[in-house]
Amino acid sequence: GSRGAGKTSTMVQMLRWYDHYDAFDRIIIWSPTHEKDPKFDALVRAKPNAKLEMYDLFSHKHFAEVVAQMEADIKGYDRFLDAKKAYKKYRHFRGNEERMTDDELLLLYEYDFSDPSVFSDKYAKGRPSTLIVFDDQVGNRDVYRGDSTGPVGRFTLRHRHYNCSMCYLSQAYRNGIPKAMRANLSQAVFFANKSDKIKYEISEEMCSFVSPEQFVQMWNFATEEDHACFFITFNAERPEWRFRKNFDTLIIPSADPEREEEMREMRDAPEEQSNLEGPGPERPPRRKN
Repeated sequence: GSRGAGKTSTMVQMLRWYDHYDAFDRIIIWSPTHEKDPKFDALVRAKPNAKLEMYDLFSHKHFAEVVAQMEADIKGYDRFLDAKKAYKKYRHFRGNEERMTDDELLLLYEYDFSDPSVFSDKYAKGRPSTLIVFDDQVGNRDVYRGDSTGPVGRFTLRHRHYNCSMCYLSQAYRNGIPKAMRANLSQAVFFANKSDKIKYEISEEMCSFVSPEQFVQMWNFATEEDHACFFITFNAERPEWRFRKNFDTLIIPSADPEREEEMREMRDAPEEQSNLEGPGPERPPRRKN
């Protein structure tokens, strides 16, 4: 979305909503303008449950440190699960250490032969989860390399192994976010755009779901109001949950051939728009364990 379209406000709204459900333990934001944006200040004053970190300058060294910490947290959690299994076995054999392996005894020593879940509440919320946000980074090749071979691009392709979610705020889509990174998206949010050319270019990447005409039709409907957005979930549990106006109104693609013909004509008459709506419920997020 362009400047002032509502990208940051929508992102902050989503962060607060996910934080309400304890979806993340750590939220890390790289934004060169966060200190001057009152919306970020409001996020800080809201005192989220997750640990909130905001930085203006991005560096590969700092990013590597963040990734290393996530890797250590995941390994620590996996070791915690192994300790729980070892303690269950220890209890099953009524404290007979001869029935335990050396590795299992080492795990039990770390928790003083106590129930790991009682000994520490470090992992009470489950597997450690992190959200990384990149805001206003278009043109920063340290973040966006065209071939996606930089640290951020490589991490984007394997971020799920770290139980990490990624969020990119950009004024440009195809010319801002590299293709390999776009192909790895789970969700996308588009705001009002007056260029039908740009909309149809983006719609070509969505042709596995709907026709370009259907896509533009839904985009126009979803963004008729100021600061409204067109929300897409690529891996929706059901096809009819894939497209939404904002976050709480489902949009069902039109199957009317005549309507699609009207949309094709929009390429020559971009001022024409069609409306289509389909209200539906919103689903709360679930923490990954």
